Amino acid sequence: MSTDNERGTKVLRNGAVYDMGKHRIVANPGGGTTAITKQTASDMAEIRRQRKQQLLEAGAASAVQRGDLRLAHGDDAWIVEIGSNMQVKATTQDDPKAVEAARFLFQETGRAEARTQAHEQAPVSDTVAAVLLLLDRLERYRVDYVDAQARDADADREGG
Repeated sequence: MSTDNERGTKVLRNGAVYDMGKHRIVANPGGGTTAITKQTASDMAEIRRQRKQQLLEAGAASAVQRGDLRLAHGDDAWIVEIGSNMQVKATTQDDPKAVEAARFLFQETGRAEARTQAHEQAPVSDTVAAVLLLLDRLERYRVDYVDAQARDADADREGG
């Protein structure tokens, strides 16, 4: 790697020109298979994300203390342990995070979606139905009032 102090750039091992002021590659003479491009940068970021995910899962799996969970679920034992802990929290009456834990379980198990769909198909509640009926009646009264005003105005014009 060589540095051009005048322009604040350096040439990387793969031939790319790195601008020290802009903190990015500004030129890639000749391209090449080792060049960092928009596509290869995205690919490298995805590889780093997948690797981080693998490491976090490995760390979580190694922290599981219960041997029975390890035997039954292998590397996924940590997921079972989290679910178990969330269930305890969700069903503990005085726990201020009980609702949040229950919401987590519903969401992660897919039960929240099923509950929402069932709710959307449920009949309109009595309160909503009563409000809709009241609004309908008010609209009819308004129409009747406007019609009566128009008849009175027509009668005044004809008589006057």
